[in-house]
Amino acid sequence: MKISFFVSIVLFVFFSSQLPAQEKMDKQHFYKIISSENLELIDAEIIKMNTSSKSTFNCYKGALLMKKAGLEKNPVEKLKFFKEGKLLLETAINNDNQNVELRFLRLMIQENAPKSLGYHSNINEDVNFIQENSSQLSTTLKNILLDYSKTSKEINF
Repeated sequence: MKISFFVSIVLFVFFSSQLPAQEKMDKQHFYKIISSENLELIDAEIIKMNTSSKSTFNCYKGALLMKKAGLEKNPVEKLKFFKEGKLLLETAINNDNQNVELRFLRLMIQENAPKSLGYHSNINEDVNFIQENSSQLSTTLKNILLDYSKTSKEINF
């Protein structure tokens, strides 16, 4: 009985440790999709995230939903997707407000959201936070941020 319990624990730990490797976020792929105007790619990525067991993908899903809102034609759907995405992203930021990438995602959305949505109040705060803490980002994310800064009205690197 002790041996089977031990084997069960070992198998559980082994398979649990394999899960994150299988569901790792490809940041370059994500940022390529969110910067596109391709609704099909965005929908496919959202579906992938819906089937994931990782709740850490919620911030990315939120950003994609807000991007999708900008591409939808139906005003009711636009608002629905935007509100759903905003809730996911803001919840992630509230849970981890020192995360530079989350602030970068919010900055990207707020800079490009229509003024009528009233989602612009954190731009200066996020720009300052990103500039002060960008050294915490991986090389991949630093390069993505640098590329974004070339077209951004607010952030310069």
